[in-house]
Amino acid sequence: MYQAAIEENKQDNELLETSRQNILTSQKQLSDRRLRLEDTYLDGSMAKDRYDLRILELDNQEVDLTKQLTELEKKIQLEGSGTIGQTKKAFLTGLFAEKNYILGDDLKKKEIADILLSDATVADQNIQSIRFKPAYQKMFEHPKNFAFCNWSG
Repeated sequence: MYQAAIEENKQDNELLETSRQNILTSQKQLSDRRLRLEDTYLDGSMAKDRYDLRILELDNQEVDLTKQLTELEKKIQLEGSGTIGQTKKAFLTGLFAEKNYILGDDLKKKEIADILLSDATVADQNIQSIRFKPAYQKMFEHPKNFAFCNWSG
């Protein structure tokens, strides 16, 4: 199932990259049209008001393409961090948290505590109670071989 999700994510990324390339190609074509329009105007074959109208249309198209490209690049960046990869990272973090905490230095221990815990109570330099963030609380409450489908409640 994980491999299928990765493959689907890969296909989505390829589609987004194809769309990005199409927008870049359209921008290049728009730039070429602008140059031809300027050449036509400079040759005297086009009136100033008609030239201004066409330049305005090209400017509007350029703004639209730039906006599309910006939105698409944001989407590509978000897809690159993929939900499947984030979920896997969360599970692996929880799975190896105890080992990494015990073997880690003080900085690593603080980092792991920041990732896993939402609240902790300390009294007399001893931890009195802890509360994990929701996903890690579920992992803490259930054994390692607990079925994922039973996590919903």
